[in-house]
Amino acid sequence: MSTAALKTIACICVLLDNIGNLNGNLDLRIIGQLAYPISAFLIAKGYRRTRDIKKYALRLLVFALIAEIPYNLCFYGKPFNISEQNPLFALLIGLGALYAADYLMSTTGKWYAPFAAVCLGACFADMFHIFYGWQCVIMIGLFRAFERNLAKDKLLLTACFLALWALQVVFSQVDLWVLFRGSFLLALIPIFLSKDARPVFAKKPTRGIGPPKALQYCFYAFYPVQLIALFLIYGLGG
Repeated sequence: MSTAALKTIACICVLLDNIGNLNGNLDLRIIGQLAYPISAFLIAKGYRRTRDIKKYALRLLVFALIAEIPYNLCFYGKPFNISEQNPLFALLIGLGALYAADYLMSTTGKWYAPFAAVCLGACFADMFHIFYGWQCVIMIGLFRAFERNLAKDKLLLTACFLALWALQVVFSQVDLWVLFRGSFLLALIPIFLSKDARPVFAKKPTRGIGPPKALQYCFYAFYPVQLIALFLIYGLGG
């Protein structure tokens, strides 16, 4: 399974999640949860491959800003809303956490430096009320932490994701919806089957390899475009 295939799955799942959110369809939302671990995986892989981390972060920032007003219109019916921000900001913070983790590790040599960077990023995402914020940042950190494509790493990573789900259940006081959100664990199946999993778990980064630029920008643009379409259908049309 290629990077483009994983991105296509993520796009379909996030669309289903948003549709389910707007029309109250729980089945669609359960399927849609797969989008977030796959997106986290792709950020971890993108961090390893990018030639220019600043340009990568800038692209994420630009599309997060573009998506913010459509996100607010779609789910809150107004262009500006401070109670929740769109999940592209979580991906941006997760990318920044990986950069900070590597920087701190190289400058301090402390084993806990990457852990502290990811935890700080998760707290930052939660503080700014980013949808799926702290969870997504932690997922990105977990994908980065397991750098070898070995069976034991897959088992450990799965165990960590189970622990993350359990943590969400505890924090929610066993909310029924959070229990259903455990479907995000199924996203590990296409991730582990992906031929692109190996560069993420490899020790040495593989820079500058990926889909054509035009296709990359199509995937970036998909999120704000589908929000605009859903607002026109459900917001204005409804």
